[in-house]
Amino acid sequence: MKQEAPDSIGGSTFTENYSDGFGQHFYGETVIGNGFASTVTVDIDKDAKDVRVTALRSSHDRPTDHQLPAKTQNSLRIGDDAHLKLTVNDHDTNDYTDGQLINATGAFLSETDFTIGNRMTVDTEQIGEPGRKGSASNKLTGLVGIFTRAVNDSHIGADLKNTVTVKNRNMEYVSGISFSGWMQDIFSGQMQDGIRPDDPTKDTSTVSIGAGSMNQIDVQNSIVGNGITAIEVDSDSHISLGEKSFSRIDVKDSIVGYHIIGIG
Repeated sequence: MKQEAPDSIGGSTFTENYSDGFGQHFYGETVIGNGFASTVTVDIDKDAKDVRVTALRSSHDRPTDHQLPAKTQNSLRIGDDAHLKLTVNDHDTNDYTDGQLINATGAFLSETDFTIGNRMTVDTEQIGEPGRKGSASNKLTGLVGIFTRAVNDSHIGADLKNTVTVKNRNMEYVSGISFSGWMQDIFSGQMQDGIRPDDPTKDTSTVSIGAGSMNQIDVQNSIVGNGITAIEVDSDSHISLGEKSFSRIDVKDSIVGYHIIGIG
């Protein structure tokens, strides 16, 4: 199955955008063969206020729904050689402010038990206009390559290539792969879908990734107010990485507020 999103989604007429290249909700069961592709490009400007977009989303509720606890899991099976690409282009040239929520996630897997085959590539990027002024961080803006929460015995095959790119942007956090990683309570309701339970172990992810995975983060000419994490593991999650897997973070001409972490 091949799914290609339109070349451009958004523009100056949209203040809100909740686009998914592929999405399933409400106890979906989906099986997709080899060669699946989902490509989403979103263009925004100064009028954009709430943008939560993915190349692939599987969750109990849509982002704008009242988030209810799931009674059971979604199921998702994808074959080999899947390719996800998500690009957000911000054309705003005004000074930085703290008035936008721009959350982009390549693969968002919540309350979903999944198996994804070998050689998946995930390319997630936010690109802004160079030369913007100001130092205020957009505290509701972030970029994540792969995000999971509340998933059981799930698997991504060998030779995963996950790339996260930030250029000329102003945001709160950047993560390559985040396993049930909420970072701060403010993100639980506004940045990532779902309800943060009193017992955070209910968000636990159990995921294995095959040998030879590559996890790359590139940040250029940007502000990241909180921090950058290549692989984040939270909520007592259990993660297994195969042999010869590596992560790399490159930061150039940028300001990072608190931390740069390989695995945390």
